[in-house]
Amino acid sequence: MAYNAYHPTRMNSGASSRAVAPTVSWQQGTIPTSIIAADPFYGHERTAKSCAAFILRAFSCLDYPLSSMIPAPALDTATSLSPPVSLAEFIGHIIHRTRLSESVTLSAIALLARFKTRFPHAKAKVDQYRGLGTGHRLFLSAFMIASKTIEDNNYSQESWRIVSHYQFSAHDISEMEREMLYYLQWVVNVPVAELGATKDMLRNIYGNAE
Repeated sequence: MAYNAYHPTRMNSGASSRAVAPTVSWQQGTIPTSIIAADPFYGHERTAKSCAAFILRAFSCLDYPLSSMIPAPALDTATSLSPPVSLAEFIGHIIHRTRLSESVTLSAIALLARFKTRFPHAKAKVDQYRGLGTGHRLFLSAFMIASKTIEDNNYSQESWRIVSHYQFSAHDISEMEREMLYYLQWVVNVPVAELGATKDMLRNIYGNAE
């Protein structure tokens, strides 16, 4: 079996005439789209960076894909993949495009924490074709599962390709979700208390990183 998403070493162990910028609602309030356009985190810098920091530390991930390892044509072949982005930017884009509740993001991180507890020696594995640090795969797979559990979300694989900033093919997305469910043994419900503990953990991580 190809461990594309992760590499658990289980194998080894008012009205006004003045123009107002349109706004879009986010988890953390309402932010002018003019600001979002210039923000690589789409108004979710704190959340994106704290989630990324957790994944980077827990799974020894790369913060930015090793695109320099990839021949240039590999980024724009028939797979229609976009140039890679950092893990925090990737997470910010997912939160932005889905507009799902904060609980989905927290649940995704809680599921990854469970995964790490179950496989303490699990580390990220670099994609041999794109050099894409698998923190991206880890977060996306956990977020997809959390969205279906909490929001009863039924996005198509193509929709998830858009959500993922076109970083993965539809086949990759299906495979990484199946693998994550397998490693979690399909235990994917996250109690409210666990969500609260996860939120506190992320707050501490962000504070320590500042």
